[in-house]
Amino acid sequence: GTLFFFASQEFTDDLRESVLVRNNMPTALERVGNFSQTYFGNANGPGQGTLQAIIDPLTGQAFPGNVIPQNRINPLGAAMVNLLMMPNDIHNPANNQYNAANNLVETLPRHSRTNTTLRLDVVLGERLRGSWRFIKDRQDNISNNAFSPGIGLTNNAVPGKISTGSITAVLSPSMVNETTFGYAWNSYSWIEPKGEFAEDYRKYYRSAAGIDPPKLYPFGPYRDPQGVGYEYDQADQYPYLPTMNYSGGNRANLANYNPASAANRILPAGNRNLRWSFANNLSWTRGRHSFKFGVSTEWASKTEPLSPNYRGNYNFGHDAQNPLNTGNGYANALLGNFSTYTELTDRVDR
Repeated sequence: GTLFFFASQEFTDDLRESVLVRNNMPTALERVGNFSQTYFGNANGPGQGTLQAIIDPLTGQAFPGNVIPQNRINPLGAAMVNLLMMPNDIHNPANNQYNAANNLVETLPRHSRTNTTLRLDVVLGERLRGSWRFIKDRQDNISNNAFSPGIGLTNNAVPGKISTGSITAVLSPSMVNETTFGYAWNSYSWIEPKGEFAEDYRKYYRSAAGIDPPKLYPFGPYRDPQGVGYEYDQADQYPYLPTMNYSGGNRANLANYNPASAANRILPAGNRNLRWSFANNLSWTRGRHSFKFGVSTEWASKTEPLSPNYRGNYNFGHDAQNPLNTGNGYANALLGNFSTYTELTDRVDR
């Protein structure tokens, strides 16, 4: 018999193009209800533009001095606003864009890939030969600012492996049998980064943050420690904080807070695609005629856990139809006023 083999490995680690993200984060004054320095519109420096009037829902007029009284501030709403990072006071230097943002972050994506390939070919005499190939590939795409500006590291890991084999047997001068079989597995995962980028998503649990806004339905079971666990159902209801939306109104680019979530998934989570295949073909030549008989079978499965809104979704953003609206999403939250709240009754792994 004769054996042929081939093996290779490839490693890639590279930086990807970074994207600048500008937002208006809540300032130290705004976090305590003082909007006397909150301007919008054309400006090239502080104190320029138009002061955004913060409307008192009880009077329909702006709060005196544009400051929300301390006895009107909702402690839970204030705690939710304080989950957002403080602005780094980097404004857009373009003409008349000073009020468009007070914070700048970069996405700073990182990418790495490993690939392993192995192939074997064997000849066992004149009548029998076979081959086998195995490929294992993995990509890691690390990015930050995934949950809010300046908050959240994710690893979009894309591992996969495939194994295929074939056996060819010459049964007689007129008859040949071919058998092929294969196994393929691939995943599109969102998992906690490791090493220098490590982040523990459990710090976004309500208990860890000390903030537990009301829910319509209690949390269901979840695994601890966290994990993707493709062999398990991924309907874990991790007790994360809810999503909080603040955008809209004259004050542009107000940030949102969407903890431990990416691509409409709660993290960690992974799509899994698994497939087994088998085929057998028999070729028979008889005189001037050729016959071919065969059978083929395949088994496949898939999982894709989604449903992040089981943890709740508060919309504090500007809504002119809301009689409790102040005109500013951060101010709405400080008063404890939201236009909508949505919550899924369950989380599914489909």
